[in-house]
Amino acid sequence: METGVIRALAVFTQKGQPGQRRERVRFLEGKGIEGDRFADGGPRQVSLMDAEVRAWMDVQEEKGLCFARYKENLLVEGLARMELGEGRELSAGTARLQVTDSGKRCFPECPLLRQGKKCRLSGGICYACVTGTGEAAVGDRVSSVSQAWCSDGKTREKAGF
Repeated sequence: METGVIRALAVFTQKGQPGQRRERVRFLEGKGIEGDRFADGGPRQVSLMDAEVRAWMDVQEEKGLCFARYKENLLVEGLARMELGEGRELSAGTARLQVTDSGKRCFPECPLLRQGKKCRLSGGICYACVTGTGEAAVGDRVSSVSQAWCSDGKTREKAGF
């Protein structure tokens, strides 16, 4: 089973404001993280980033366009080693998540892209929806459980049924 470890948790209550670091968060099925401004349903209820990508971003002299824009709820050591295609089901503490999107696109106006440099942010993140209410804390494992069937039917993969 593929696993990672939660190194940081954040809740973002207002647009443009820094996140509030937490030791523990509560995930609400079909909503997102309790108290987070994105806890309103939809496909991007929770954002996850690989800890190595954050460390790489922090030491770059030239900052990419999205360095200040992208804000993760879960910073996960080992996330990049996990197979995170759409529909992948994850456990985070006692909560269940389902990957709805992995990676992000680069923008033509990004200084890194203009210089021909590779931005690790484009592949070291994913978004998920909450499929099972529960809690997670810093130090908890994030595990890849299975390839799930999304309730919206849009990201179904061949599951041998």
